Amino acid sequence: MKICEKVLLEHLMIFITNKKILNKKQIGFIPKLGCEINLSRLKQGVNDVLQLPGNEQKFLFFIDLKNAYDSVNHTILFNKMRELGAPIKLILMSLN
Repeated sequence: MKICEKVLLEHLMIFITNKKILNKKQIGFIPKLGCEINLSRLKQGVNDVLQLPGNEQKFLFFIDLKNAYDSVNHTILFNKMRELGAPIKLILMSLN
Protein backbone atom coordinates (compact mmCIF):
# COMPACT_ATOMS: atom_id res chain seq x y z
CA MET A 1 0.00 0.00 0.00
CA LYS A 2 1.31 3.42 -0.90
CA ILE A 3 2.27 5.71 1.98
CA CYS A 4 -0.36 8.30 1.04
CA GLU A 5 -3.09 5.62 0.92
CA LYS A 6 -2.03 4.29 4.31
CA VAL A 7 -2.16 7.77 5.87
CA LEU A 8 -5.56 8.43 4.27
CA LEU A 9 -6.90 5.10 5.52
CA GLU A 10 -5.69 5.82 9.06
CA HIS A 11 -7.39 9.24 9.06
CA LEU A 12 -10.60 7.83 7.58
CA MET A 13 -10.70 5.06 10.20
CA ILE A 14 -10.25 7.59 13.02
CA PHE A 15 -13.04 9.76 11.59
CA ILE A 16 -15.38 6.82 10.99
CA THR A 17 -14.73 5.39 14.45
CA ASN A 18 -15.23 8.71 16.24
CA LYS A 19 -18.47 9.45 14.35
CA LYS A 20 -19.71 5.85 14.79
CA ILE A 21 -20.69 5.77 11.13
CA LEU A 22 -20.28 2.07 10.37
CA ASN A 23 -22.89 -0.54 11.12
CA LYS A 24 -21.80 -2.92 13.88
CA LYS A 25 -22.07 -5.78 11.38
CA GLN A 26 -19.46 -4.19 9.08
CA ILE A 27 -16.45 -6.44 8.61
CA GLY A 28 -14.69 -5.30 5.44
CA PHE A 29 -11.72 -3.00 5.97
CA ILE A 30 -11.93 -3.39 9.76
CA PRO A 31 -8.69 -4.54 11.40
CA LYS A 32 -8.81 -7.99 13.02
CA LEU A 33 -12.15 -8.85 11.41
CA GLY A 34 -12.30 -11.01 8.35
CA CYS A 35 -13.04 -14.37 6.82
CA GLU A 36 -13.53 -16.32 10.04
CA ILE A 37 -16.25 -13.98 11.26
CA ASN A 38 -17.90 -13.89 7.83
CA LEU A 39 -17.92 -17.69 7.67
CA SER A 40 -19.33 -17.93 11.18
CA ARG A 41 -22.11 -15.47 10.32
CA LEU A 42 -22.84 -17.33 7.10
CA LYS A 43 -23.06 -20.66 8.90
CA GLN A 44 -25.38 -19.20 11.52
CA GLY A 45 -27.54 -17.56 8.85
CA VAL A 46 -27.87 -20.81 6.89
CA ASN A 47 -28.76 -22.69 10.07
CA ASP A 48 -31.36 -20.06 10.96
CA VAL A 49 -32.97 -20.29 7.52
CA LEU A 50 -33.01 -24.09 7.59
CA GLN A 51 -34.85 -23.97 10.92
CA LEU A 52 -37.71 -21.89 9.48
CA PRO A 53 -40.98 -23.80 9.41
CA GLY A 54 -42.43 -25.06 6.16
CA ASN A 55 -41.18 -26.96 3.16
CA GLU A 56 -40.68 -23.96 0.89
CA GLN A 57 -37.48 -23.62 -1.07
CA LYS A 58 -34.85 -21.51 0.62
CA PHE A 59 -32.38 -19.35 -1.26
CA LEU A 60 -29.03 -17.82 -0.41
CA PHE A 61 -27.61 -14.85 -2.32
CA PHE A 62 -24.05 -13.58 -2.44
CA ILE A 63 -23.18 -10.10 -3.61
CA ASP A 64 -19.60 -9.36 -4.62
CA LEU A 65 -18.77 -5.74 -3.83
CA LYS A 66 -15.05 -6.08 -4.52
CA ASN A 67 -14.95 -3.14 -6.91
CA ALA A 68 -17.86 -1.24 -5.38
CA TYR A 69 -15.82 1.91 -4.69
CA ASP A 70 -15.01 2.24 -8.39
CA SER A 71 -18.71 2.40 -9.26
CA VAL A 72 -19.69 4.89 -6.54
CA ASN A 73 -20.63 8.40 -7.60
CA HIS A 74 -17.70 10.22 -5.99
CA THR A 75 -19.46 13.59 -5.94
CA ILE A 76 -22.25 12.12 -3.83
CA LEU A 77 -19.72 10.30 -1.63
CA PHE A 78 -17.69 13.45 -0.94
CA ASN A 79 -20.85 15.49 -0.30
CA LYS A 80 -21.95 12.85 2.20
CA MET A 81 -18.52 12.99 3.87
CA ARG A 82 -18.89 16.75 4.15
CA GLU A 83 -22.42 16.38 5.61
CA LEU A 84 -21.03 13.98 8.21
CA GLY A 85 -18.42 16.55 9.20
CA ALA A 86 -15.33 15.06 7.59
CA PRO A 87 -12.43 17.51 7.63
CA ILE A 88 -12.00 19.18 4.24
CA LYS A 89 -8.37 17.99 4.10
CA LEU A 90 -9.57 14.41 4.40
CA ILE A 91 -12.09 14.90 1.59
CA LEU A 92 -9.49 16.53 -0.65
CA MET A 93 -7.02 13.71 0.04
CA SER A 94 -9.73 11.24 -0.99
CA LEU A 95 -10.09 12.93 -4.36
CA ASN A 96 -6.62 11.91 -5.51
